[in-house]
Amino acid sequence: QFKVIDGWDFVENDADPLDTHGHGTAIAGIIAADEFVSGGFRHRGVAPGARLVALRVHDGASAASDATMEAALQWVISNRLRLNITVVNLSLGYGHFTTSTPNPTFGDELAQLAAANVTLVASSGNGTISSGPGMMYPAIDPAVIAVAAVDRFDVITEFSERSDKLELLAPGVDVP
Repeated sequence: QFKVIDGWDFVENDADPLDTHGHGTAIAGIIAADEFVSGGFRHRGVAPGARLVALRVHDGASAASDATMEAALQWVISNRLRLNITVVNLSLGYGHFTTSTPNPTFGDELAQLAAANVTLVASSGNGTISSGPGMMYPAIDPAVIAVAAVDRFDVITEFSERSDKLELLAPGVDVP
């Protein structure tokens, strides 16, 4: 059975959200991979029974525009009941923010999904802590659970952005 049950490509504007960059596919594997053996160790995703909806919002070279993000979140709102969408993972972001201010373009869609009990999760960012405490948007949005990466020893990675708004840690280094 296929894990990906539906989706949309907001870059090419078609029904084939093929991940040409690989990041989304890697994150989907961390989330929903069935049990497998690699390097003599048994692994699985954190939610192997999950069914996935793939939405492509950027080409891997440039950040997704606010308008594209808004369109994708509106798609989720329109299709969440039909597809039983209960969690949205946003493995992307931009900027370095210290306060939880909603984005003026798509912050209302995040709030609408949260109000509908859809769990929103986003990467805190990979910009290191060299700029001081802070995280990327949408992780810093008040409706979103911010997630940073840990290594196999459960140590937060040097590249993970963080602030007092960080809420969760997840595997993010050398994940098979």
